[in-house]
Amino acid sequence: MWTRDHAMPALTGTVFIGAFLLFSMEPFIGRILAPLFGGSVYIWLICLSFYQLMLLIGYIYAHFAAKVRGYGHILLLILSLTLLPFVIPTEIPTESHHLLSLVLLLCRFALPFVLLATTAIITQIWLVHYRPAEDPYRLYSASNAGALLALAAYPFLIEPLLGLRWQAIVWAAGYALYVIFAMLSYYFLRSERSGKDSQWENGFKINQGDKPTRKHFAYWILLSATTSALLVTVTQVIASDMGSFPLIWIFPLAIYLVSYVITFRNNCITYRLMSSLYPETILLGLLLFLIPATHYILHIGHLIIFLAVCILIHRILYEERPNLTFLSVFYIAIALGGLMGSLAVSLAAPMVFSRLWEYPILLIILSLIFFNRYAKTPLSFRRRTSWPIHAARLLPIVLLIGMIILLGRYSTAGTLQAVHRNYYGISRVIDAPVAGKGQATVRTLTNGSTIHGVQFLDKEKRSLPTLYYHPTGGLADAFAAMPPAARIAAIGLGTGTIGAYTRPGDVLDFYEINPDIEKLARHWFSFLADAKGRASVIIDDGRISLHQYTKQELLYDMVFVDAFSGEGIPAHLLTEEGMNIYLSRLKNNGLILFHITNRYYDLRPVIKAVSKRLKLHGAMKSMLTVREESSEPVRTDYVVLTLNTTSLQTLLDQSWIVLGNSDGIKECRSWTDDYVNILVPLATKMNLTIFQDKS
Repeated sequence: MWTRDHAMPALTGTVFIGAFLLFSMEPFIGRILAPLFGGSVYIWLICLSFYQLMLLIGYIYAHFAAKVRGYGHILLLILSLTLLPFVIPTEIPTESHHLLSLVLLLCRFALPFVLLATTAIITQIWLVHYRPAEDPYRLYSASNAGALLALAAYPFLIEPLLGLRWQAIVWAAGYALYVIFAMLSYYFLRSERSGKDSQWENGFKINQGDKPTRKHFAYWILLSATTSALLVTVTQVIASDMGSFPLIWIFPLAIYLVSYVITFRNNCITYRLMSSLYPETILLGLLLFLIPATHYILHIGHLIIFLAVCILIHRILYEERPNLTFLSVFYIAIALGGLMGSLAVSLAAPMVFSRLWEYPILLIILSLIFFNRYAKTPLSFRRRTSWPIHAARLLPIVLLIGMIILLGRYSTAGTLQAVHRNYYGISRVIDAPVAGKGQATVRTLTNGSTIHGVQFLDKEKRSLPTLYYHPTGGLADAFAAMPPAARIAAIGLGTGTIGAYTRPGDVLDFYEINPDIEKLARHWFSFLADAKGRASVIIDDGRISLHQYTKQELLYDMVFVDAFSGEGIPAHLLTEEGMNIYLSRLKNNGLILFHITNRYYDLRPVIKAVSKRLKLHGAMKSMLTVREESSEPVRTDYVVLTLNTTSLQTLLDQSWIVLGNSDGIKECRSWTDDYVNILVPLATKMNLTIFQDKS
């Protein structure tokens, strides 16, 4: 006869392993899909919505499955093993219906994800049925511990050590272990019969007076939707600036989980202080919304605000929880609210709002919820203290309101000419004088906080290449090395500045994934129209389009990869597979030129490692120059690769440095579609050595 000592360890192990697998599966799937669809942060936002949908389906399934004998659930777990290990796509899909492809890919992972999503609720309901005296929320701690460990392990341990195929194999082994623990848990609990089978068969005996009403259900949905929507919004803000990688994705998601750990317990002191400071929290969030996110300190600020909000909202959820009889209904409401909030931001907001207006709207909704719940808390501060202390308490509120008003009126430096928003971000065209440069006035294209091109408004200067493409930089050197009537492929359009370098007879093919960028470049900038060569724009992912042409006689003198000035690094453009596609479209003496100027990542080690694997020759050029079109010195970084060393000689005469043992670049492992380690370029930029991977 099994004892109580066997059941609880088995249940705890089931919940812990299930949560670890569930939350390591999230970045794993995102990592698979991101390169297949251009590396946009939008893919991760869609993944978050998919996860919320799978959670909802899992909770609904658990609501009904847990009230009958568990043999059917155990059988379904065993059958799901036949789907493992996951099949990793070996190439980028070339069909135009990317959304359909995304849905089909996500469906491959649906069943195991749904079953894992049921773990916490099914085990808690099993425990409530067989051991009514036990507190089922004990298992909640194990679930959160497993989830947080997975989120921490994936970017810092799993991804740097394992490629996607090995991740799939190891994950499948872990899933098999999870199924074994689930079987043992159910068997051990069933062994403690003591006449409880009849209660299981007859279902719950409930007090109808304790049954949640529609008002309760709607309130749970509202609370869950607000934090889920804010999770997607904050993730979008940070990932749009720092890149769409598991390393970036996990921070908001981990905070979201930590808030549940803090609040879903009997004693929670943290929320009491937070409830007193909710006015400052909301006002600080509004202030951060008005400040361009150009530094990681601002991202930390967004995360702190997000944590404070989640603690307050999730504590209300805990305090409004129903009788344990309705535990599954409670979780269904949370999952439904999470799905609604996630879809509202990831799908609806880009179609409704031209800017990130969902952020302040969510903060206003949250302020109303907090006022309804905690209105007396800040006011009670006055009764407990003297008036000088109370005045000091109001001072930061007054200052925050003043700063919000000032930034709201003067946040745009210059005249906003156009703003476009789609699933690739928010693009703005702004006319403004250059600070400290006299009468110089420029037109700038930005996406998020990143500048994608600048043009002088003065007719005499508007044809001059600017910023990263200035006449003394790496791009000018590369064009000087091109033969007459050259054909150039450019991945990334921006304002089309490189059109200023074309000569009569040149052919310049731009590959741009964001359709709004072409509209803005043609309407508000003249680089394309004034190009002396023939310039055309193909709307598609550059790597996908070039791959489609592999069977055609279309060869380029130069492939210019210029998709890295924004902080959302499309890693699939830097892999060995991507490089082979560029080489297939290159003439014998052609050049592959990378513009890799970036605030957060040094991509030189990655490019050098790939070139070494493919036996290519390379050189690099970095400059810091003072430009008339910029109030700050302009940093530019270029790397060129070629199959022929003679092609490099012209560049070496222009002070380029040969890639080799004495170039000062740290060694790292080459990136492939299967393996990417974003910690290497991040650590290199920060002059750290702990994450350098030489394997």
